[in-house]
Amino acid sequence: MSDMKVEGADLKAMVKVSRKGPIGFAFNPGKSDSEHFLAMHRKRPGALLGKEAKKEGPGVKVAFGTCLTNGKDLELTCERTVPALAKVLKKYLKSQKVSLNVKVLDADGNVLDEDIDEGDAPEEAAEAATPDADGPTGDTSALVARVKAAQAALARVPEEIAAKLKPALVQVAGSLKAGDTGGAGDGLDKIEAVLAKLAARVTTDGPADTDAAAPAPAPDSAGQAELVARIRAVSAGLADLSADAAGKLQEAIRTAVALVKAGDTDKAATALDRIEAAVAKLSGQADAAPAEASEPEGADPMVIWRQAKERADEGITALQSALKAHGHPELKKLADKGLNGVAAGNQTAMMKALFEYRGASGDGRVTAAQKLRGQVGAYRKFITSDRTVALCEANPFGVSVSIRTPLIKALDDIEAVLPA
Repeated sequence: MSDMKVEGADLKAMVKVSRKGPIGFAFNPGKSDSEHFLAMHRKRPGALLGKEAKKEGPGVKVAFGTCLTNGKDLELTCERTVPALAKVLKKYLKSQKVSLNVKVLDADGNVLDEDIDEGDAPEEAAEAATPDADGPTGDTSALVARVKAAQAALARVPEEIAAKLKPALVQVAGSLKAGDTGGAGDGLDKIEAVLAKLAARVTTDGPADTDAAAPAPAPDSAGQAELVARIRAVSAGLADLSADAAGKLQEAIRTAVALVKAGDTDKAATALDRIEAAVAKLSGQADAAPAEASEPEGADPMVIWRQAKERADEGITALQSALKAHGHPELKKLADKGLNGVAAGNQTAMMKALFEYRGASGDGRVTAAQKLRGQVGAYRKFITSDRTVALCEANPFGVSVSIRTPLIKALDDIEAVLPA
């Protein structure tokens, strides 16, 4: 038997260790609790434990990453996950006399899956958090009012999203009951921010798209990981658009999410190319309204980048047609990827930084500008040295392709308008 597998007293000891900080874990589910293979180690990384779990465990699918025990919750930050991980693992822990809720998170801390005790309803927790009538502090009273307001708002959002926010509201109420007003306030800030985004995305025809708002599934490859990051970035950008425009793009994002889930990365990338272009273009149009403009005319980094990318895409589109007509499978693969495929993670990181800068204000805008400046430098280094970009511009099909000239100029222009 593997020395990495933990159960009984060893499992309880590792849970205790995980209360002090994240440790590696891997889980290979079997057909019953007695067949499950759970590995936890304070020094060995999750990927290594995952290999061991796949070798020694009963199944072919393995979840792995890091785990951290936070109060009554075992939080799993997964590099790879398996279906119904929270439910299956919680049941297994219970069979080992370990009573913990299980939360499955992605690398950004988004909740992918969870199994929380049904008794922890936000209504009950909020009631328990209500201060005594003989003298609550002003801060506590205000926080209690915010808890009740958030509780009421949850009743108006889609059930799938409410289910993800309710545990967070329970934790807030618990912090209030324990007198931790700072922790309660921080938790409420996050919940209210999510509720505000949802409200901004509601269309005239109905509620916001739940599939687009929810995080995409844990990726099985680097290509899927990039697509998931792009989906998150473009979804965040919808908050800058009108409700009508955002509503029209949500269906397209739903399609992209479905393609990622199905593993069709080429079609998902193509769909995201179009969505990103539309969001960037519509965002630029929104900024043209004097009441909403946040930059001087011609000085919006998002608009600068969109216009330059459109110019570069013209040549890329023509080259794609030539490559597809050639019929070679490898050339067709390159043709299907387009500029985003050539740019790999650089384009995703650039769009994310542009969206964050656009939405930032005050001190946050300075921080966002620094981050965007860093991405400008990274993209410039890529675009001036990448062999594939050079091959596209010097292609043997006689197609005129200009990528570096418009994009490097755009990078220079963006850098010039960013605050020091």
